[in-house]
Amino acid sequence: MQQFQEVFYGRGAWLGLAFAIAFGGCLGSFFNVVVWRLPRGESLSHPPSRCPACSHPIRPWHNLPIFGWLILGGRCYDCKQPFSPRYAIIEATFAIVFGLIGWLGCRLGLPLELVLIHFLLISFLYGAAAIDIAHRRLPDKLNLSCGLLAVAAFCAAPTAFLNPGETFAGLPRPLLFSNLAASPLISYLAEAAAAVFLGASFLLLSRWLVNRYAGQQKHLFPQGQVLHLDVAGARLEGDEALPWKDLQGFQFQVADESGLLRGEVSFRDGHLLHGDGKVEIATLTPLSVNIHSLSLPREALGLGDAKFAAALGPFLGFPLLFASLFVAVFTALGHALTMRFCGRRDYAVPFGLHLALAAALWAFAWPWLLTGFGHLLGR
Repeated sequence: MQQFQEVFYGRGAWLGLAFAIAFGGCLGSFFNVVVWRLPRGESLSHPPSRCPACSHPIRPWHNLPIFGWLILGGRCYDCKQPFSPRYAIIEATFAIVFGLIGWLGCRLGLPLELVLIHFLLISFLYGAAAIDIAHRRLPDKLNLSCGLLAVAAFCAAPTAFLNPGETFAGLPRPLLFSNLAASPLISYLAEAAAAVFLGASFLLLSRWLVNRYAGQQKHLFPQGQVLHLDVAGARLEGDEALPWKDLQGFQFQVADESGLLRGEVSFRDGHLLHGDGKVEIATLTPLSVNIHSLSLPREALGLGDAKFAAALGPFLGFPLLFASLFVAVFTALGHALTMRFCGRRDYAVPFGLHLALAAALWAFAWPWLLTGFGHLLGR
């Protein structure tokens, strides 16, 4: 690796900068494929890239990052339908960001392996954020790949994780267990395990709290609405039925007080609970009730967010992951309150986006942030 570093950082660093820009464009092109195919369960390698309009395979020379889109004028060569400029924009953004990282690495004399690790981290953060924005979920394959690649990167270049000497901010990266043992492997595994446990447990607890107290989607019916109930599930007049297994925490307000169910009714553990007692679903005869309001359970914070936080642990280590989670929670809360203030009460905040942005911020700028906080605290 030292020989590669001398080549890429020598001669005014132009070779290293050109490599970083080209590598960024190629990786941006690949992650365009990841963001499109992975949530749909499609293979990343087959079939080759094709036009979404006519399904004709894109020729290799037309698939060059950035230049391919420019050569084609943003249109398919065969059917002339336009391609979204998003693909070229993402590729160009990757090229610029990787170029900046490579330039900083050259100026600061950072180990080449540390620069490459940051390339990987930025790529995964983009993939997670883009998929979460579009689909409001984070695929297990992406999270698992992120964690495994971090471990593989450590095995290939342990000093980039435990003793980088100089980081982009000019200081060693903070690690909780850097002096735990003489073996770098044991220190890293302890750091990674602690970070994985922190990320998973913190967000699992947050998921339980958020889904319990904010995981309801409420609908109001001032003129009343008919709700049909039976042993299979519940459905509104004219809608499809929902099975009881998907309705834990389901609530509704009965308008007619003369029937079997009265007042506020909720579904818990196989029973409909109301002011006068409870009705077992297994013995429920089909009935219809007139309701004023209905609250349906929804997942406000998913398991994918907890898995993503755990996957970032081996990359960031315990202190930086903790700081990233702290920032992400507050920015996501601000996002949710803003959307609520704008009248979009049912808007689902993509927490993966906020965690990715916070992780990128802390991974590159943590010393400046800590210095700023120290000044605020008078230290």
